[in-house]
Amino acid sequence: MRRDVRVIAADFRRHSHRAALVRLLDEYRAGPTGEGKPLDPGVKRRLPGDLSRHPSARVYLAVSGKSVAGAATCFKGY
Repeated sequence: MRRDVRVIAADFRRHSHRAALVRLLDEYRAGPTGEGKPLDPGVKRRLPGDLSRHPSARVYLAVSGKSVAGAATCFKGY
């Protein structure tokens, strides 16, 4: 079965977008390419709000079907 993936800008007013980003970052950090432990609970609570207020932050979600399969968090820095 072929599944199309679409990339959308995260809307931090939507709980599902906030939860998906935190879940993905938590899974990454807990895995072998991260630090091997989950995000601190305080970081999980603050992260979506902090990103939504950061002037240059942009977050994109890769959506496959009804699932968020990936995320990109971008900052203007140059």
